[in-house]
Amino acid sequence: MRNTTKAAALAAITIASAGLGTAALSAPALAEVTDAALSAGSSAGEQGVTGFEAPAADGAASADAPAFSLSDWTYREENGEVLLVQYKGTASSVVIPGEVEGKQVRFARSPYQALLTTTVKKVSFSVVNGRKAKGHTGADGTEANSFHFLFNSCTGLEVVDLTNLDFTDVENFTSMFGDCKKVKSIVWPDNIRDITSKVTNASSMFDGCESLVSLDFAKDWDMSSLTKAANMFQGCTSLTDTSPIKAWDVSSLEGAYGMFNGCSSLTKIDLSQWKLDGSKFVDARNMFTGTGAGLIDLSGWDLSTSSGAGTTSFQQAFETGSNSLTVISKDEAVKNADFSGLKDNNVPLAVISLYDGTGDGQTPWKTYETYVINGLDDASIEAQIDALAKPTRQGYTFIGWQAEQVNTTTGTDLEIALRKLGAKRVAQWRTNTYTIHFDANGGGGTMADQAMSWGQTSKLVSNAYTRPGFTFAGWKVVNDGGTTSAALADGAEVSNLADVDGATVTLQAQWTQDPKPVTPTPKPETPVTPAPKPETPVTPVPKPDTPVTPEEPSDPGTPDTPANPDTPVEPDTPETPDASGSDGKPDGDDALGEPGDAKGDQGDGEAAGDGAVALPQTGDNGGASLALGLGALGSALVLAGSLVLRSGERR
Repeated sequence: MRNTTKAAALAAITIASAGLGTAALSAPALAEVTDAALSAGSSAGEQGVTGFEAPAADGAASADAPAFSLSDWTYREENGEVLLVQYKGTASSVVIPGEVEGKQVRFARSPYQALLTTTVKKVSFSVVNGRKAKGHTGADGTEANSFHFLFNSCTGLEVVDLTNLDFTDVENFTSMFGDCKKVKSIVWPDNIRDITSKVTNASSMFDGCESLVSLDFAKDWDMSSLTKAANMFQGCTSLTDTSPIKAWDVSSLEGAYGMFNGCSSLTKIDLSQWKLDGSKFVDARNMFTGTGAGLIDLSGWDLSTSSGAGTTSFQQAFETGSNSLTVISKDEAVKNADFSGLKDNNVPLAVISLYDGTGDGQTPWKTYETYVINGLDDASIEAQIDALAKPTRQGYTFIGWQAEQVNTTTGTDLEIALRKLGAKRVAQWRTNTYTIHFDANGGGGTMADQAMSWGQTSKLVSNAYTRPGFTFAGWKVVNDGGTTSAALADGAEVSNLADVDGATVTLQAQWTQDPKPVTPTPKPETPVTPAPKPETPVTPVPKPDTPVTPEEPSDPGTPDTPANPDTPVEPDTPETPDASGSDGKPDGDDALGEPGDAKGDQGDGEAAGDGAVALPQTGDNGGASLALGLGALGSALVLAGSLVLRSGERR
């Protein structure tokens, strides 16, 4: 079989050279082609077959491409598959079949070795027996189909037709076209949206593709599973338009470090409708560094996240090579990015000057240098200004900015928008109003509230409250804490009792209790005991008893003759008293102080026989004289009683 004649081989070459490149040869016939025939065939013109033409079934090879020959390849066979390592032929166009000698064609992983030589300008693929060429199985053999480094460093490649390449289960596009400096056109299968929906890594996919001008081929890609896009278009120095990818769904994206780094021909980058998840997208470092972009439209970005898990880094992201830069974005993370590295080379897109409306009006209250604008329409510009800090002023409410008029008739939409954004703005204020409410504080009656404004001085309405038993004493301002300020007189002039718009100030009535009529209560007097006067002791003179003549006893048998009332009765003859006196003492020492002479005179010259008893006089020894007098009186009464008894006995 290996000794097939040269004539037979030449016949095969002749068929191919005659433009019958689609003629199918059986595998045995291919095996019979001698080395000499292969060598001879290699010189059969620019389109000369390099050995054999791959049988075409479901897809035809390019008309200008030579037939496929394993001899033009470094390859190896593993697990019943042919693994292509590197092309070593000289053709400018190569068609790679999906099957060779009944075996699946697959690419070996060779990250540091170009698949195609610099002579190859175009590569395409053909379907053989329903088979398409596949990628490799990854560094550790765990990937079903990886295009990692597939065309990396194919520096002569210009056109790539991937229509008949097997993309089944492809997830990795890392460095797929890395450093393909001359690639201008890439044709993708019709089902590219389904294909890309599984891709998770596209880092450096087009890194160094200096001739790539447009991304039209990528406009329908579904990048929702993409997590890594670092340096994806880095160094694409001829790329001028990103609008085909402006609406990508990149909701799984975690990092885009250096994604457009060095794309110096990009004067505008439009990623305005990218769908991002702020909890995942954390790395935007150097994303636009070194581009020529003067306008980067990120207006639809929303990096906010309720979980707070993500914090996007924009370190040096906007350090473009442009002399001026405008970033369109409403997202706070973008606005708060560090633009400090631009100040040496870039002029801020706008200097926003805000005046608070006080003072001389010549000094701005706040000045902002910004590279970010919300959008080019008036609503976006005003929303951006509204998001800036607002001044405060006691007794007033800020109601907005008054912008000076700018030229809106000449220039591009961007230029006009930037003029509007940078227009001088002066704060507008509304005077705050407040209400005075009158609290009766225990009184009766009604009083309407009094309306006031900050800066207004007015008299308080006259008090109309009354309170029985009390007199109105003015007002006090009641604070929120319940304490009160100094009193205000009725009808007092007041101003600026509150500086908050819509506040209510309560004035609480103050009352003084009226004095009550007082009935004097008699004061008990302390009784005064008069000092006793010293009495002169008076010695009472006893009055001599009148002797009673005792009646003669009448004869019991003889009735008594009634006595003549006109005839005086002779008193009984008094008995001679005991010489010792009635108390057993001698007369001279009688307790009544009576003298031995029954008829002794009183000190005042009155006769003792008149029955008078001398009372104590001033200067007398009061207590002793009184006792002495009473004792004498008692003795006289006893004596008189005794005489009466005796007189009765006689009768």
